[in-house]
Amino acid sequence: NTKNHNGLNFYFKNSPKPYIGTIDENGNPININNQAKDVIKYFEIKKAYEKGKDVVDEIDEFLKEYQNSVFVPDMEFLKMKILDKENKPDEVIKLAKEWIKKYAYNENLPKVLLLIAKNYTKLGFMSDASYFYQRIITEYPNTKEAYLAMIYWGDQLYITGESKKALELYKKALYSTKDINIASLAAMRLAQRYMDKGDIKTAFEYYKRV
Repeated sequence: NTKNHNGLNFYFKNSPKPYIGTIDENGNPININNQAKDVIKYFEIKKAYEKGKDVVDEIDEFLKEYQNSVFVPDMEFLKMKILDKENKPDEVIKLAKEWIKKYAYNENLPKVLLLIAKNYTKLGFMSDASYFYQRIITEYPNTKEAYLAMIYWGDQLYITGESKKALELYKKALYSTKDINIASLAAMRLAQRYMDKGDIKTAFEYYKRV
């Protein structure tokens, strides 16, 4: 029993539907296999870093091989953190300044500014460090970086003899943040500073907060 059909018959019921996939800005298909290489490499490096391995050479190779990857800002940020731990302030500041020019709207910007400030302090450039601490506190209020900036700036002020301002910053961080780790850090700083002053009773009160 055949039926007459008008038009053409297409049998897609049990066949895969046509699929183009990811296209670039010009409308051309992107080779997913090639595109995925930087993704795989990025997570390999990140995992190795989290395990405590030295990945600086791998980061440099990534930056050379995948210059247009969306992970370049993250790789450069990771390199900054490693250089900071290795106590190489000049290199951190140089890379960080280049980074903020290129990625002014990246979510890691306040973290990078904090790295710059900390490393200026290491080099003894207190006015430069203060500028960046103030910038973080002003431009990124109520963030983890802002409260850490208060604590680190407080450390700098305490060392340079401005203990009253330092204590004010520690207390502001302690009573403003909702992050328990930052609050504990601020309380520990206050306990240490009051201990230095010989005020054991007040120091003990802050130690209890920790």
